Amino acid sequence: MASKLQQASIHSTSDTAHQDNAVQEYPAEFRAVLSRVEVLLQEGEPRQALQLLARSKLASPWATNATGVCLLRLGEAERAIELFRNLVLSGGLFVRPEVPTAWKINFATALLLTDNAAGCVRLLAEIQEEDHPGVQRLRAAIRDWHNQLSGWQRIQWFLGRQPAHRVELRFPPGEL
Repeated sequence: MASKLQQASIHSTSDTAHQDNAVQEYPAEFRAVLSRVEVLLQEGEPRQALQLLARSKLASPWATNATGVCLLRLGEAERAIELFRNLVLSGGLFVRPEVPTAWKINFATALLLTDNAAGCVRLLAEIQEEDHPGVQRLRAAIRDWHNQLSGWQRIQWFLGRQPAHRVELRFPPGEL
């Protein structure tokens, strides 16, 4: 029988493999806390999930990722960027290939939510798992945004300037 955490993240057959691998990597002492965080996030309670993580005092990259997800859901993408940058980048410049795809997606999402669509697109280009549901959701959001830009805004985007028109996400940001 699949746990709530596994059921919440399974979107397709290929995503099941991603989820099964991730669950096996969680430290045993963190599984119960992460499951509770997932439930709180599903209930729309990111502040309570963040408080739970703070009380748990777990020093784990998984806890850091979960904290970043809570911050994204609270609209604090700037703070989340710092957490994800330390998780995902090596030396502050290069994407660490061994990092779970969900963490890379979270970092890309945080960049997008801070009006850094170009950074998000660059990070998505580094992710090898094109079929990952999180990658597909972000790419669709960027594509929808791009299709809504005026001709002048598209020129600005092409020249490397972020148009004032923000990318709208139609899904809760962040993945555990």
